[in-house]
Amino acid sequence: RTRIAIEMLATASKRVFAASRRQLSSVSASCLPASVVDARVFQVVAYFKSVPADVTPQSLFVGDLGLDRLQVRDLARRLGEEFCVDVPHAEADKFISAETAAGFFKAHPKAR
Repeated sequence: RTRIAIEMLATASKRVFAASRRQLSSVSASCLPASVVDARVFQVVAYFKSVPADVTPQSLFVGDLGLDRLQVRDLARRLGEEFCVDVPHAEADKFISAETAAGFFKAHPKAR
């Protein structure tokens, strides 16, 4: 009986391990390619209402582009809509440029 119980536990453990590997691979597979994220973030930033035409990925939202904190949060909300992800205010406040915003979406497993 003990041997049968051990074999059953081993089989169950293998199934759980295989299922967790499938979950992990599906999470990493759902991440978007970096070039796609960069292009989409830059597109949203470039078409934001008060952004000048000479914007670059390194342009600072507050310093170079003249956005205030509320406008940066609005931009973060629009980026969140673009990638189907909610961006908390604490994270939105960390968006200082298109590069840092893109970094958030590159790392987010649910970004689409």
